[in-house]
Amino acid sequence: MKFTAKPTFAVDKAGMQRELTGPQSQMVRLLRDTTRQTVNTAKLRAPVDTGQLRNAHRAEDVRVVGMTARTAVVADKNYAAAVHDGSRPHLIRPKNKKSLAFKVGGKTVFAQQVKHPGAKPRPWLLNATREAAGRNGFIVTPSS
Repeated sequence: MKFTAKPTFAVDKAGMQRELTGPQSQMVRLLRDTTRQTVNTAKLRAPVDTGQLRNAHRAEDVRVVGMTARTAVVADKNYAAAVHDGSRPHLIRPKNKKSLAFKVGGKTVFAQQVKHPGAKPRPWLLNATREAAGRNGFIVTPSS
């Protein structure tokens, strides 16, 4: 005699979502670890002049919406994007005074404006993200 079993399975979608995206889920923990690794690598790779940019890195909290978890690593300095993405040649003019003041060769120089030659991109944060994410199986696509 031949017996054929035809089981029916019901998927607990809410339970599956909790397991994948709950605050202590494996996916969220992996994302937190990857973010922490990215911050640490970015701090090591950040260009250093005064050290303020290096110290400005922080990780945002992991946010879960549906089956998607998101986070970000941020460099909280107003010039971070110009260093990371580079800049075109541009004029620098004073905002609150009549002239700019800066030192050249130990002497103070005043100017109404200065021609900045621009700067090449130094994408330390994107590179740190790719490195940390790659180690943990994530694929990085830069946002625009």
